[in-house]
Amino acid sequence: MSKSRKDRREVQREAVKDAKRRLSVAMRQRGGAPDLPELVESASVIEVIARGTPCVVCGAEVAVVEHEAKTLGGTAVRVVHVKCRMCGVARKTYFQIAAAN
Repeated sequence: MSKSRKDRREVQREAVKDAKRRLSVAMRQRGGAPDLPELVESASVIEVIARGTPCVVCGAEVAVVEHEAKTLGGTAVRVVHVKCRMCGVARKTYFQIAAAN
């Protein structure tokens, strides 16, 4: 027997809440916000890392939509826009190129 409409809506609401929680956690981790960029040695690895990081919502592969260099709050960062190939969630990932010593 199939679930009632009420049960399906409840499952859907829980899935949305879970997705929002996962996105919130991802924003507090390194690379999830401009003030906490992921440090890399070279610009050449940024898109490789971004593509290799699974979707924070469903775990599927993501595609790089755009890669741009910006100055945010006086700090030079690379902003990579990615979109999940499965669930369609779009998000930004932030990188900073470490200074050579």
